[in-house]
Amino acid sequence: MNKKISIIIPCYNCESTLVRCLDSILSQTYENIEVIIANDGSSDKTEEIALSYKDKFKNFIYLPLPRGGVSVARNKGLEVATGEFIQFVDSDDNFTKRNALDKAMRLLNHYGVDVVAYNFTHPCFETHLPSGVYNLKNESDLTAYYQDFFVMNLPWNKLYKREVITEQFPVGVAFAEDELFNLANLKNISKVYFTDEVLYNYYCAKPQKNGRVSAINEAFANGNFLKTKDTIWYKGLRNDGARQKICDSDFPTLTDYFRSVRIFDFFFWNLEFLCNIRADERSVAKECERIMSESEFIWALNYKQKFGIKSLKLPDKNRFSLFISFARESIKAFDIVKRQKKGNNVYFALMAIFAKYFLDFDRNSLILSDDCAKAVAFSGVRTDENVTFYVTSEARV
Repeated sequence: MNKKISIIIPCYNCESTLVRCLDSILSQTYENIEVIIANDGSSDKTEEIALSYKDKFKNFIYLPLPRGGVSVARNKGLEVATGEFIQFVDSDDNFTKRNALDKAMRLLNHYGVDVVAYNFTHPCFETHLPSGVYNLKNESDLTAYYQDFFVMNLPWNKLYKREVITEQFPVGVAFAEDELFNLANLKNISKVYFTDEVLYNYYCAKPQKNGRVSAINEAFANGNFLKTKDTIWYKGLRNDGARQKICDSDFPTLTDYFRSVRIFDFFFWNLEFLCNIRADERSVAKECERIMSESEFIWALNYKQKFGIKSLKLPDKNRFSLFISFARESIKAFDIVKRQKKGNNVYFALMAIFAKYFLDFDRNSLILSDDCAKAVAFSGVRTDENVTFYVTSEARV
C-alpha cells in the first residue's frame, strides 16, 4: 500500500475558500492521505465547514485552536500527523492537477530524494530553477537552491519526508516564517528534486474585514505602507538576525553569502510586488532609492564584488530622475514579461535592468554561481514600440 501523506491546512476565517481547497484535496488520485484542518480561532463558518468534512470522511482530522497564528496551527498539525510524508496546503489554495500528489510521490521515489518541490501559479512571483535533482551536500547545488526564494522557502509547494522536519515553524514571526522553517530544516535534507511543472495554485487573498490576508497583500491593506516601511524588503529584513543565527549554526562558511542573497534579492521581489499592485512610478522610485540607501543593502551590494559586480557611484545632481527612469522601465518590463508573457523570467529581467542603471561589470569576469551575475551575463537589450527589455531564455539555466 502507498505510504501515507499528512496534509496540514492552517485555517483562519476562510469560509469563502475552504470548500474549494478541501475539494481539491479530495479529488487527488493519491488515496492514502490524512487531512488535518487546524482552525486558528476562526470566528466565521470555518469550523462548521471543517466539521462537515470530518463527519463525512474518516481520514479528516479537525483541530480547534485558540487564535495563535499560522505557525502555531502548522506546528499543531505536525504534532498529530501520522504520515511518513508531509504536505502543507493553505486554506485558500488548490492543486492544479488531480494527480499532483501522485506525481510528487513518484518523483520522490524515483530520484531517491528527501523533498520534492514543484512550480505553482502566482500573480507576481516566479521560480527560476530548472528541473532536476539538487544535492544539497554539494555547495554549488545548495547555493543555487537557496537563491531561488520561491523554490526553497515556501512550505506548500513541497512534499517532505516527515523525518527531515525536526524544527518547528517559529512562533511570533509576522512575515516569511516559512523561510526560517525551511532554513532551519535544511541541514536535514540531502537531496531535493525540483520540477518546473505547475502543480499548485497560490491564491492571493485580498484584504477583507476579519479575514485571512495573503502575506504579500497584508502590507497593502495599510494605505500608508510605503511611508511606514512596511513593504516586503523591510519585512524580510526583520528576519535577518534569526536567519543569521541559523546559518551560523548550520552553514557557518556560507553565512555572509546567504545573508547577501536574501538582502539583495528581497529588493527585486519587493519590486515585483509593487509592479503587480500597479504602484505609480514615483512611489516605486522612492522605495528603490530608499532601500538602496540602507546600510544593509549597501553591504549586500558590496559583497557582490566577489562575483564580478561593482556598484556605480550615483550622481548627486538629477539623482532621483535616475530612479524614475529605472522604475518606469521596471514597471514596463514586468508588464511585458509577466502579464504579456514575452521574454523570460521577470526576476532576471528586473535584475538586468538594475545592472543597466546601477552596476559596473565586465562580462568576462562574472562568476555565474550568483543570480545577479547570471542575469547580467545573459541579458540583452532590444528596442521597438512594444518591448524595451528582453532577457534571453539562457538566463534560466
